[in-house]
Amino acid sequence: MEFSHEDLATNETQLEIIRDVMLTSSRAGTWLTLGEIAEQTQFGEASISAQLRHLRKPRHGSYIVEKRRRAENGRAPEEPGGVSSAGFWEYQVLPRAQHAGGGGLDRDLDTPGGPIGALEQPWLLREATRA
Repeated sequence: MEFSHEDLATNETQLEIIRDVMLTSSRAGTWLTLGEIAEQTQFGEASISAQLRHLRKPRHGSYIVEKRRRAENGRAPEEPGGVSSAGFWEYQVLPRAQHAGGGGLDRDLDTPGGPIGALEQPWLLREATRA
């Protein structure tokens, strides 16, 4: 699904376009890097990163924004044989109701033990309460 700046003329905001791209990707089971989102939307990576943060906020839907390191060998780093690629993060956005863990916090999947929650990352809890 490609978007252009012309979509903004139809009253879609940058946030809405990025949300739609990410939800479409998520339904297909695909994770996207900031660069891949930028290719589809023609928005800058810094703007995309900011919009992904906004999607977590209650006034923007309390979406779950998951991130993990992109694997060099095609496997997620937490899978057997997965190897992290330095510097490349990929993202997936899920509606709050679809997430088994609940809450509007990020899940960082780049840990040896798998998903970790806000209690193990207190800065995520502080970030969620600022929303």
